[in-house]
Amino acid sequence: MNKPTPIGKKTFAEYEKEVNDYKEFNLGKVEKVELGLVDDLEKIIQNTNSEYKTMLKEKDKFFKANDDLKKVANKVFEGEQKILTLRDKLVKAVKDLGVENPDIVTRAEKLAAIYFKEADMMLKIAKY
Repeated sequence: MNKPTPIGKKTFAEYEKEVNDYKEFNLGKVEKVELGLVDDLEKIIQNTNSEYKTMLKEKDKFFKANDDLKKVANKVFEGEQKILTLRDKLVKAVKDLGVENPDIVTRAEKLAAIYFKEADMMLKIAKY
Protein backbone atom coordinates (compact mmCIF):
# COMPACT_ATOMS: atom_id res chain seq x y z
CA MET A 1 0.00 0.00 0.00
CA ASN A 2 2.93 2.33 0.28
CA LYS A 3 3.60 2.12 -3.45
CA PRO A 4 2.90 5.24 -5.50
CA THR A 5 -0.50 5.24 -7.19
CA PRO A 6 -1.07 5.45 -10.90
CA ILE A 7 -2.51 8.99 -10.49
CA GLY A 8 0.37 10.60 -8.74
CA LYS A 9 3.35 10.34 -6.50
CA LYS A 10 1.38 9.84 -3.25
CA THR A 11 0.71 6.44 -1.81
CA PHE A 12 -2.76 5.11 -1.01
CA ALA A 13 -1.98 5.60 2.68
CA GLU A 14 -1.17 9.29 2.06
CA TYR A 15 -4.42 9.77 0.11
CA GLU A 16 -6.35 7.93 2.81
CA LYS A 17 -4.84 10.17 5.51
CA GLU A 18 -5.78 13.31 3.51
CA VAL A 19 -9.33 12.06 3.02
CA ASN A 20 -9.65 11.29 6.75
CA ASP A 21 -8.21 14.68 7.69
CA TYR A 22 -10.61 16.35 5.27
CA LYS A 23 -13.59 14.44 6.68
CA GLU A 24 -12.68 15.35 10.26
CA PHE A 25 -12.17 19.00 9.35
CA ASN A 26 -15.45 19.33 7.44
CA LEU A 27 -17.47 17.31 9.93
CA GLY A 28 -16.30 19.61 12.70
CA LYS A 29 -17.60 22.61 10.74
CA VAL A 30 -20.88 20.88 9.98
CA GLU A 31 -21.42 20.01 13.62
CA LYS A 32 -20.75 23.62 14.62
CA VAL A 33 -23.13 24.89 11.99
CA GLU A 34 -25.77 22.37 13.01
CA LEU A 35 -25.36 23.29 16.67
CA GLY A 36 -25.69 26.94 15.73
CA LEU A 37 -28.88 26.16 13.84
CA VAL A 38 -30.19 24.21 16.82
CA ASP A 39 -29.53 27.21 19.07
CA ASP A 40 -31.19 29.55 16.55
CA LEU A 41 -34.19 27.24 16.28
CA GLU A 42 -34.48 26.95 20.07
CA LYS A 43 -34.40 30.75 20.42
CA ILE A 44 -37.08 31.18 17.73
CA ILE A 45 -39.25 28.53 19.40
CA GLN A 46 -38.94 30.28 22.77
CA ASN A 47 -39.79 33.70 21.25
CA THR A 48 -42.73 32.29 19.31
CA ASN A 49 -44.00 30.46 22.40
CA SER A 50 -43.89 33.73 24.34
CA GLU A 51 -45.79 35.52 21.55
CA TYR A 52 -48.29 32.66 21.44
CA LYS A 53 -49.03 33.02 25.16
CA THR A 54 -49.46 36.78 24.69
CA MET A 55 -51.81 36.12 21.76
CA LEU A 56 -53.96 33.82 23.91
CA LYS A 57 -54.21 36.47 26.63
CA GLU A 58 -55.15 39.12 24.06
CA LYS A 59 -57.72 36.75 22.54
CA ASP A 60 -59.37 36.39 25.95
CA LYS A 61 -59.43 40.19 26.33
CA PHE A 62 -60.86 40.51 22.83
CA PHE A 63 -63.71 38.07 23.47
CA LYS A 64 -64.50 39.74 26.79
CA ALA A 65 -64.56 43.16 25.07
CA ASN A 66 -66.61 41.65 22.26
CA ASP A 67 -69.19 40.36 24.75
CA ASP A 68 -69.26 43.76 26.47
CA LEU A 69 -69.73 45.46 23.09
CA LYS A 70 -72.71 43.21 22.31
CA LYS A 71 -74.32 43.98 25.68
CA VAL A 72 -73.87 47.72 25.32
CA ALA A 73 -75.04 47.73 21.68
CA ASN A 74 -78.18 45.84 22.72
CA LYS A 75 -78.80 48.42 25.46
CA VAL A 76 -78.45 51.17 22.85
CA PHE A 77 -81.05 49.35 20.71
CA GLU A 78 -83.38 49.20 23.70
CA GLY A 79 -82.86 52.91 24.36
CA GLU A 80 -83.46 53.70 20.69
CA GLN A 81 -86.76 51.79 20.80
CA LYS A 82 -87.83 53.61 23.98
CA ILE A 83 -87.00 56.96 22.34
CA LEU A 84 -89.15 56.11 19.32
CA THR A 85 -92.02 54.84 21.49
CA LEU A 86 -92.07 57.99 23.61
CA ARG A 87 -91.68 60.15 20.51
CA ASP A 88 -94.75 58.48 18.99
CA LYS A 89 -96.75 59.09 22.19
CA LEU A 90 -95.61 62.73 22.27
CA VAL A 91 -96.49 63.28 18.59
CA LYS A 92 -99.97 61.81 19.20
CA ALA A 93 -100.53 63.91 22.32
CA VAL A 94 -99.38 67.08 20.55
CA LYS A 95 -101.61 66.28 17.57
CA ASP A 96 -104.59 65.73 19.89
CA LEU A 97 -103.95 69.13 21.46
CA GLY A 98 -103.63 70.75 18.05
CA VAL A 99 -100.20 72.27 18.66
CA GLU A 100 -96.88 72.01 16.83
CA ASN A 101 -94.39 69.24 17.58
CA PRO A 102 -91.70 70.40 19.97
CA ASP A 103 -88.08 70.49 18.71
CA ILE A 104 -87.28 67.45 20.82
CA VAL A 105 -89.32 65.25 18.46
CA THR A 106 -86.99 66.03 15.54
CA ARG A 107 -83.94 65.70 17.76
CA ALA A 108 -85.19 62.34 19.08
CA GLU A 109 -85.71 61.04 15.53
CA LYS A 110 -82.19 62.06 14.47
CA LEU A 111 -80.62 60.59 17.59
CA ALA A 112 -82.60 57.37 17.29
CA ALA A 113 -81.39 56.98 13.70
CA ILE A 114 -77.76 57.55 14.75
CA TYR A 115 -78.07 55.17 17.72
CA PHE A 116 -79.63 52.47 15.55
CA LYS A 117 -77.00 52.80 12.81
CA GLU A 118 -74.04 52.70 15.22
CA ALA A 119 -75.41 49.90 17.40
CA ASP A 120 -76.22 47.84 14.30
CA MET A 121 -72.67 48.34 12.99
CA MET A 122 -71.17 47.37 16.37
CA LEU A 123 -73.21 44.18 16.51
CA LYS A 124 -72.10 43.27 12.99
CA ILE A 125 -68.48 43.81 14.02
CA ALA A 126 -68.98 41.81 17.23
CA LYS A 127 -70.27 38.81 15.27
CA TYR A 128 -66.84 38.31 13.64
